[in-house]
Amino acid sequence: MLPGETMVAASKPVRAAQYIRMSTDQQRYSLSNQAAAIETYAASHGFEIVRTYADPGRSGLTFARRKELQQLLSDVLGGAPGFEAVLVYDISRWGRFQDTDESAHYEWLVRNAGIPIHYCAEAFENDGSLTSAIMKNLKRVMAGEYSRELSRKVWSAQIRQFELGYRMGGRTPYGLRRLLLDERGRPKAILQPGEAKNLRWEKVVLVQGPPEELALIGRIYRLSVRDALSDAQIADLLNREGHLAVRGRKWTKFLIRQVLTSEIYMGTALFNRTSQRLGRSQRRNPREEWVRLPNALPPIVSARRFAEAQRVRGHRRILRLSEAALLTPLRRLLEEKGRLSLPLIAAEPDMPNHASYRRRYGSLDAAYAEVGYVRPARKACPVPAATVDRAAAFTVQVAGSLMRAGCKIGGDRERGVLVVDRACYIAVATSRLWSSARERFWEIRTDRCGEVDFLIACLLSGDDRTALGYYLIPASRFPRCGAIRILEGGHRLERYRLEDLTTLADALRERRSGATSPRVRVRRSAPLAPRPRPEPPPPSL
Repeated sequence: MLPGETMVAASKPVRAAQYIRMSTDQQRYSLSNQAAAIETYAASHGFEIVRTYADPGRSGLTFARRKELQQLLSDVLGGAPGFEAVLVYDISRWGRFQDTDESAHYEWLVRNAGIPIHYCAEAFENDGSLTSAIMKNLKRVMAGEYSRELSRKVWSAQIRQFELGYRMGGRTPYGLRRLLLDERGRPKAILQPGEAKNLRWEKVVLVQGPPEELALIGRIYRLSVRDALSDAQIADLLNREGHLAVRGRKWTKFLIRQVLTSEIYMGTALFNRTSQRLGRSQRRNPREEWVRLPNALPPIVSARRFAEAQRVRGHRRILRLSEAALLTPLRRLLEEKGRLSLPLIAAEPDMPNHASYRRRYGSLDAAYAEVGYVRPARKACPVPAATVDRAAAFTVQVAGSLMRAGCKIGGDRERGVLVVDRACYIAVATSRLWSSARERFWEIRTDRCGEVDFLIACLLSGDDRTALGYYLIPASRFPRCGAIRILEGGHRLERYRLEDLTTLADALRERRSGATSPRVRVRRSAPLAPRPRPEPPPPSL
């Protein structure tokens, strides 16, 4: 072979495929920018791009919806893909997988087929060296963490916007309309179905719709509460009269149920009923995680009428169960266990819910009496001394932190209620980490706080020894169920989290200055446990 022929063969470019991806359709120039950078890299490193795999508008969190990445792997694993290398802009374009092993697995599949992957914008060569392996894993962790951090920021921003009364998306309920506001909050136009705002600083709020739709909503509630019609009967009546539901559809029992159960009709907006974070499947959140905004818009039905509708619906559900359907499994459980209790009922998957017995008979004891069981008298369960000491000691710590910041502290430290600067009432509580079959959480009772403005809570580890975080929660966020549940790894109350008690005074001043809700009076369901010592030494939290 002549020397000139050898030189020509050595300079022949390597056939390569490029993979490009962008997360959203709004990133208009992202794909072209990636392609330009890859083309520059290819020209300087002896590659010829012969095929492009592009995933526009696809998140890097999952593999499922990335058809072109799936096609790339299929071509490579099928043999003879027509190229000898794959060029990717950087690690994050390959994926922001939350499990870094998943990203490494897909790269390994390609590399194991004899085709290397080159990351064009990274400062290291993907040559299989120790340095390359360390840098790749670090970059994968950073790519996944970026998505997690962005998720937390977006979540906090959505909560702030929702609490200001702005619409966060979703279908518009019957009888309401979406009003577009400009950057100064002035009305611009009513958005029609399918329309959306086109400027980032514009906002959307819900307003009441045409009077005839509002009147029909009121009539639906009257038909349910006063005339005792079922959802299907109401839908059939409205269809016979020619009334149309949302988007000109016919009424169904499901649409009637939405009208009769949606709190928006009494003026309360809801957020976070479902969530779908970091590429995971959508899940329905527990009711205690829902975010409520009372008085989000003028009510169409009164709170009293809405409560009557829920009571009627609950009563109908219970009446569907016959006496035998309720009492037969209860009697069988009594024969098997020799006693009855709420945990025993909850543990039986084939039994009616304990709430069904309460609604039908008024209480569990009354239901037990129907099957001939009388529950033994319960003895008072004293609060453990360690729990009392820990709560009292944390109260002292909170008071000390506020006093060091120049606040005047009064109130009843024995009850765990502090008065700051003679104006702000704070309840103090601690909670240990609990575990269930599905999740780990802290639960903080709010029905024992009394009349307060804020609750400062210390979240402890499972052994009650280590403080894992602090939360300063306004009373306006206390749920009706009487307890706040904070999930481990959840973001619902992240905006109220404090890193340590040194920031408590500043956070309290900031939230007091921004607070608009009056002090909330919470009904106390049980007396507070007495504190045996006024000022015990603080534990090692």
